Amino acid sequence: MGAIFLAWLPHFLSAYPGYIAYDALYQIRAYLDHWYNAHHPVIHSLMLTRAFQSGVNRGDISSGLALYTLVQMMLLAFTFALFLYLLRKMSVPRYIRIGLLLWYCFFPAHQIMALGSTKDVLCAGFFLVYITVFALLLREERTLSFPEALMLVIAGMMSCLFRNNMSYALLAGGLLTGLFIRPRRKKLLVITLVLLSVGSGYLANRFLIHLTKAVQPDQMRETLSMPLQSMARTVNQRRDEIDEETLSLVEQYIPPETISQYLYFIADAVKNDANEDMLRENLSSFFRLWLSLGLRFPDEYVESVAANTIGFWYPLNLPAFLEGGISNRGITELDQGYVIEYRDHAPWFQMLFGWLYRVDARSIPVLGFLHRSAFTFWMMLLLTLYSVWKKNRYMLLLSLTCWMYFGTCFLGPVVFFRYIYCLVCALPLLWLSAYQRPAES
Repeated sequence: MGAIFLAWLPHFLSAYPGYIAYDALYQIRAYLDHWYNAHHPVIHSLMLTRAFQSGVNRGDISSGLALYTLVQMMLLAFTFALFLYLLRKMSVPRYIRIGLLLWYCFFPAHQIMALGSTKDVLCAGFFLVYITVFALLLREERTLSFPEALMLVIAGMMSCLFRNNMSYALLAGGLLTGLFIRPRRKKLLVITLVLLSVGSGYLANRFLIHLTKAVQPDQMRETLSMPLQSMARTVNQRRDEIDEETLSLVEQYIPPETISQYLYFIADAVKNDANEDMLRENLSSFFRLWLSLGLRFPDEYVESVAANTIGFWYPLNLPAFLEGGISNRGITELDQGYVIEYRDHAPWFQMLFGWLYRVDARSIPVLGFLHRSAFTFWMMLLLTLYSVWKKNRYMLLLSLTCWMYFGTCFLGPVVFFRYIYCLVCALPLLWLSAYQRPAES
């Protein structure tokens, strides 16, 4: 843990107080307006805003947010160290563990994410611990000790608390794994521990929502991002071939001016202005309309899904934000006159290594490809196909949860590298499970 944290420290000093961007700014602004939005994990909003308030109390907002970044760095480094410890218990060779230690220390994506302020970072760390203990559970020759079972439940609960869609992935992946695993006693243990993980995460989240009186968001539009996007694309591309009655029905759910704002790679422009009340009150009618339009124009629906998820599977250059590179300098203005000031306390770091952490670093041959979401997708797919060929039931069962999580991301409104950062962290475990099943020490 100490080695990983120290390896990240120069980057932190250079990017002080960290990369406060994306949803974190919305969470802080909501706090300044005296409310919490349950669309963002409440536990993350509490951590972030308490650190922000500590900075306000000291008259230096940046110092408060730096405290948040340092705590996050320590927690993430701890989960990586715990992962390496568990690999040691599995008798993974020392040279592999040293290689992974160096990867967690110096791979640019890990340093950038460790300093990021989004919910995805700590979710990734806890998921890595969960899936590693889950790998121990799946082994035929052993069962979990009580501390290991408790570790799995806590890590699963925490990963669910930091990303709402993680609950669906753990539940679906766990139940599918329980369906195929043998013997019956192991099957019951897997299902029980998964239900405890997801259930405790749900109850803890409900408690935090009640405690903070967090406002429940308009979830229906968010959930239906992909169907709304495919309908908007179809109307945009094939309006002349659609009858007026069908057009009027579509426009009850998606206003005409919103349909005209359709962008192939992000659903926000469409789903943010969709009619939430109509969707809630006429959900079955909406799906019938969506299905009938899709049967008439299946090519548009296929292209809509492919275009919206292109950042996950297309390995070449794309608009930068799809792959998530962040860099902040100067100041960020918040509401009520509050300002986040970024200070470079280690200019030598930027001078020597800054080129590795800019958005255009993805143009670097080989190294740049590793920064892309597509690398993780294709590696997971190749490892899965290899395991099918080798009839590696162990790895296939382990990968089910990872693929379930990837599936929830495919249904999301946009592609960001941070969305699948938990899978990036877990990729070494999948590789080890596919090529050399770790032995028990």
